[in-house]
Amino acid sequence: MKRACALLDRYRDGELDDAGRESFERHLAGCGECRARLRLLDNLVRALKMEPVRTVDLSARIARRAFAPAPTWYTLVASCFPPRLALAAAALGVLLFVFAWFLPGSRTVSAYTEYEKLLNEAEASNLAGRLLVQNDSELLLQLISQEE
Repeated sequence: MKRACALLDRYRDGELDDAGRESFERHLAGCGECRARLRLLDNLVRALKMEPVRTVDLSARIARRAFAPAPTWYTLVASCFPPRLALAAAALGVLLFVFAWFLPGSRTVSAYTEYEKLLNEAEASNLAGRLLVQNDSELLLQLISQEE
């Protein structure tokens, strides 16, 4: 039986000789599985013949992609983020920067800036002339001692 069932495709395609075709038709009369497969194939062929064949012209699509400019890094990054998400992320970044800017102690003043500030005060008040110092180091030491 199994050997005869394997001949279904050859029978359907008309590849069997007269003796093989008659032998398979006797097998087909007694094998319900082969009859069901044959009906299924017949229905499938009929459905395929009824479906209109539509040709697809891919040349325009291929040409459009072939001659399209290569995406820049900006467009690749922008395509990853929807506009609303990018705007929200930018706003959050600005808020975090402003928050960090106004935190106490976030802007430390260096010793060099303090030194320049003291020198500017001394020059503005002409303190250097009144203290009779030789250089900036002596002036700085005098100013520090006066502040204490």
